[in-house]
Amino acid sequence: MRKNTLRPLIGLIGGTEEENFIAHISDICYNEMVALERVKNRNMKRENVLTKMSLGIVIFATISLAVYFIAVVPNPPIGLGGLLFFSPFLFGVVGLITVLLGQRKNRTILGKALVIINILLICFPSVAWFAATFLEMLS
Repeated sequence: MRKNTLRPLIGLIGGTEEENFIAHISDICYNEMVALERVKNRNMKRENVLTKMSLGIVIFATISLAVYFIAVVPNPPIGLGGLLFFSPFLFGVVGLITVLLGQRKNRTILGKALVIINILLICFPSVAWFAATFLEMLS
């Protein structure tokens, strides 16, 4: 707790009850701010290394999908053509395993969101493939 700095000054001047009340309210506000900062710092430290690693894997998988759809490499070498399309599946499985291992210790909102995102990454190639086949069948 912070030492009361306003009360001695007010006491020297001959503070009234109103001034003492204002000093007391300012102390309460300061203590609440300090408590909120401690809670915020504690929540940021709760994120596990595996959860952070899974976040990096999700970002890398998203970048690999963007590379595939933007066609940065227009004609990939033979055998690597579908690798960029199916890489989110592979990264999604690895990311899901790491985030689930990280969630065993402590469950966080970021971890829960990463579980959902990794499941979507695992399902994406097959859903996209079936959707493309269905659209081609309609035309």
